[in-house]
Amino acid sequence: SHSRRNQSFKRHHKEKFMQYIKEIDIHGYTQQEARKMIDAALKKPDALTLRIIHGYNQGQTLGQMVRKRYRSHPHVQRIELSMNPGITDIITK
Repeated sequence: SHSRRNQSFKRHHKEKFMQYIKEIDIHGYTQQEARKMIDAALKKPDALTLRIIHGYNQGQTLGQMVRKRYRSHPHVQRIELSMNPGITDIITK
């Protein structure tokens, strides 16, 4: 049943329920504002994946910042590029 599956999912993640994906929409923000939002989400990660929506049409600056800055962050397992160039997924540890 659904609730039993949910309980086993909770148990496997250190007794703490984690979402699969948490979206953080940073497009339209400055790099500094975007970093604050992502840093806050990574301080206590409550999702397996942070899906960063940085947009594409306004240029690559935010996307490049996300990929470069967070690939060696202690709470980041890896960065995954999406088929959508306006999105980058951060897989948390």
